[in-house]
Amino acid sequence: KQASSKAQAIRRGMDTKELNRLYKAGSLSAIRLYYDTKEDRYYSCRFDHGAYTPKQRVEDVTKYHAFLVEVTNRRPDEWVGPPAGNPGDGVAPAELNTTIRTIYQQHGNRYCLTFSLASALFYCGFRWAAELLAEQAQNFAAFHYDESIAELRSFMTNLVPLIGLPTLFGIRTKRSSRVKRWLTWDDLFTKLTPYPTIVIPMSPTRGATHAFCVVDDLIFDSITPHAMKLQQKSIDWIFNNEKVDLYQALRFNMKFTPKGMKVEGKYERDVSLHWQQTAIDNKQPIV
Repeated sequence: KQASSKAQAIRRGMDTKELNRLYKAGSLSAIRLYYDTKEDRYYSCRFDHGAYTPKQRVEDVTKYHAFLVEVTNRRPDEWVGPPAGNPGDGVAPAELNTTIRTIYQQHGNRYCLTFSLASALFYCGFRWAAELLAEQAQNFAAFHYDESIAELRSFMTNLVPLIGLPTLFGIRTKRSSRVKRWLTWDDLFTKLTPYPTIVIPMSPTRGATHAFCVVDDLIFDSITPHAMKLQQKSIDWIFNNEKVDLYQALRFNMKFTPKGMKVEGKYERDVSLHWQQTAIDNKQPIV
């Protein structure tokens, strides 16, 4: 029995490694399959903008990647697929790292949206708020992308009212408006800000499946133990050298004051620089 269990563990490890390889190579999309033995039926879901979509019945399983189907058949009554929430993994190269710690790391969980922001909040001095947000990671991971963004915006107004309202980039501010405010990679790299900014890139092959948070000249990404330098090389490492567009961003930079209430205090952090190559003229933030 021990030999059998060991063989199964080795087989699972090999399957996971191959699924990850296919995903990173672009041969396999961010999709999971499930074979229900009681119903004798397949289901699927996909990783969409930081969370898995509700399961759907599969009408024709032959349309899915053959290896994914093979592994699903070997592991019935279990969701099977690539680790879609982690574009990169482990420790970034030394030349990309800073000495600033990423307090909340996802360790294989799909917590990039909440943990990256929580680490940035901790860095900005909102330590109690960071802990509360991190505690909600599992709840946010269950939402579809649009729901998770809406819930996060609502949650932040009460959690950190001094910066609770975000400036939105790539997101319509009103349903009737067709005008969007855009943020480019060059803007992000050269116009530094002391306000936590959630960044959601878009992959041409896998869509928007990961998020990180930027503040000052740092990238807080929950897949790494230290904040990375805010530069293109760091983005390349996170996404395994795949070219990605800056799809959407939320910069929490405005005070939220509920009607009939007064919120004391003001967020007065200046931009801090942490690595030598940051240009001196980048000290002025955009607000």
